Amino acid sequence: MKILNAGQVYYIKGGAEKYHLVLTELLENHGHEVVPFASKNPKNVSTYWDQYFAEWVNSVDPSLTDKINFIYSTDARKKIRQILAK
Repeated sequence: MKILNAGQVYYIKGGAEKYHLVLTELLENHGHEVVPFASKNPKNVSTYWDQYFAEWVNSVDPSLTDKINFIYSTDARKKIRQILAK
């Protein structure tokens, strides 16, 4: 089975991100193809799929555009469509 595993970032920042990475490994060990999806970040674990990661959105000191993109990102929509087309 091909599974899209989406999270905010693709490195261990806290418990949620650790779960995200461990779940990916567990599913792959059980024969599934897991496609990670997150926002771009220099700390991310390198993967073939990071070319499809969405642009990072500043959530610490967000501009109006960042706030809008945090709720609905056209970039993320485009990148997920590219993944689904593969």
